[in-house]
Amino acid sequence: MRLSERKTVADQTEARKHPENAASTFMTPDPTIDAIREMRHRISASVGHDAQKLVEHYRQLQQRLSERLVSRGTEKLQPLEKHVA
Repeated sequence: MRLSERKTVADQTEARKHPENAASTFMTPDPTIDAIREMRHRISASVGHDAQKLVEHYRQLQQRLSERLVSRGTEKLQPLEKHVA
C-alpha cells in the first residue's frame, strides 16, 4: 500500500463524524454483522435507547431463555503445564 492510499488520522476522525460512511471506508462489508447491528439497533430503539431499560430487557431475555444458555460455571480453569524441551 502506498503512503497516499493510507487512511490518515483526519480521515478516521471524519469517518467517526459520519458513522454511516465508516464501515465502507475501513471494513469489508459483512451482511451477517450488518444484520446483527440492525437488530441491536431495533432492540435499543424499542426501549427508547435508554441504557437502563436496555439492560433490563437483556436480563429478562436471559432469564426467559436460561435453559438455552451455557455457563462455564464458577470453577477457575487450571493453567496448562508448560512443556519442557
